Amino acid sequence: MRTLFAILLAFSLCAGAWADDYQPRNSQRAGEEPPSPIEALYQMSLPEGFGATLFAHEPALRQPIDMTLDDRGRLWVIESYAYKEWEDRGEDRILIFEDTDHDGRHDERTVFYDQGKHFAGLALGFGGVWIADAPNIIFIPDRNQDDIPDGPPEIILTGFNKKAKHNMVNGLQWGPDGWLYGRHGVLQWSKVGVPDTPKDDWLNINCGIWRYHPQTKILEHVVRGTTNPWGLDWDEQGELFMSGNVNGHLWHVIPGAFLERMHPTTSTPYVYERLTMSADVPHYAGSGNWKREWNKGAVGRDSANTLGGGHSHCGAMIYLGDQWPDKYRGMMFMANTHGRRINMDKLTRRGGSFVGTYEGDFMRANQSCFAALIPAFRA
Repeated sequence: MRTLFAILLAFSLCAGAWADDYQPRNSQRAGEEPPSPIEALYQMSLPEGFGATLFAHEPALRQPIDMTLDDRGRLWVIESYAYKEWEDRGEDRILIFEDTDHDGRHDERTVFYDQGKHFAGLALGFGGVWIADAPNIIFIPDRNQDDIPDGPPEIILTGFNKKAKHNMVNGLQWGPDGWLYGRHGVLQWSKVGVPDTPKDDWLNINCGIWRYHPQTKILEHVVRGTTNPWGLDWDEQGELFMSGNVNGHLWHVIPGAFLERMHPTTSTPYVYERLTMSADVPHYAGSGNWKREWNKGAVGRDSANTLGGGHSHCGAMIYLGDQWPDKYRGMMFMANTHGRRINMDKLTRRGGSFVGTYEGDFMRANQSCFAALIPAFRA
């Protein structure tokens, strides 16, 4: 039995150990309670030969917004209680989960940090934890790896706009080139730089991908465009791809490229023509306004269902392991939050770039409260 490793975003409280004294406010509307995590687990549809394990759930885990694995195989998760109004509540947390007996469920849990303001991405490396915490990218040192911060957070970059709602800076990830990559949405502009450096040297960042070098402290654009990029991963040749929303779900990230955007911009008036998404069809019905197509009725919804379920994608993973059947190797997996499923696109070289072809759904949640993220694990 092959196992799908998944964390469910469920908001109902379940009895169990691993709770602590912290009790977040309950924002769930009365009468809209989701299924319990275990009920949601058994409603999933998976390919033959695969199973799903409930690794962590409430009250041990609430409001997860990003996660990664460390070199000991432990899962690090950030809980976001500020999303998406981004109030300065100071309640966002970093948790560490470990499965010591390898049964697919955590049996050790550590609260690493519990005073975050606007957590929306994390990465591990260089003796600590890197966090997207608008308006900053912060570094929490733990050089002796005892799971206790060595000191207060250090501000690495600053200037990210806090008014961006769900377009907030997010999703930190180390590239194979040693740079720290991050994402930014379309609704607000940010002017970002290293603290205590001239603001004339700071970078104007809007939708797209940026990267920062931890040793040279250089910050630069990778690509500019799209709408809300919410996933990144590299294939076995080192080619970078990202998942997105609204105007395209899959993009080949060619450094220096200008990609189609949701809203016009005057910041680059001399760009002749922007690159389009790297997929042959969108994951929703029609090529026009996605809401209009989706709301046409049963025909529009059925069409979107067969194409992937909707335009909103969160996370990206290109599978490069050898434990699953060969047909999955090199496939790009994306969580579709509208379609409540995990889509698969096959990446095929076309000229100087790639095209993604929809290969169906790897998993369907079959319940309306499903939300997910797929991080690109590089432990």
